[in-house]
Amino acid sequence: MSLNMSIAFERAKKTFLGFLQARGKALNTIKNYACDLSELGEYCSSRRIDFQKMSAGQLEQFHESLRKRGLRVNSRRRKLMTAKTFLRYMSNRIDISMVGVEKLIPPEKVEKPPRVVPRSTVLRLASEQPATEMGMRNRALLFVLLETGMLVTEALALKQSDCTFLDTSATLTLSGKRARSVTISELAAKHLLALIE
Repeated sequence: MSLNMSIAFERAKKTFLGFLQARGKALNTIKNYACDLSELGEYCSSRRIDFQKMSAGQLEQFHESLRKRGLRVNSRRRKLMTAKTFLRYMSNRIDISMVGVEKLIPPEKVEKPPRVVPRSTVLRLASEQPATEMGMRNRALLFVLLETGMLVTEALALKQSDCTFLDTSATLTLSGKRARSVTISELAAKHLLALIE
């Protein structure tokens, strides 16, 4: 890959990242794209591949080089998807052939089961919280998370108006991607009420 082609790749990469920013993509997402594209650019440069003429076979060899480096399935999948998205974007702006590239199937994403913290550990952590405002907050948060399975971001977004306290429990109304109502025990409600008061 000539110096001129390396410069062309860097310009194309910069244009693509600007496009992502204009589309409102998160800063971390753009950073990941930039990192993945840098690897693609280095791969093309080291093998003298013109990215504007990259074939499905060359993209598959890029994937194989990632596998040989020991990258996990999800990392390889992301890098391959980034390469395809970048090439698709560039094909709409300059004369890049996408013949065969679109048919290249990335590896299946591997879902990692969430780590489950034992109830006894959560109860121990709750009992170890100091008798301060921060300790009260942590205790209430631990109980709410333990009993509802909600995300930390959901719990932190709770407002007093989202909590309906009953005689022996409380109902929490969550908004967001998965709007729902959840009921918590009397013990969790007691800690949450103490925090609010």
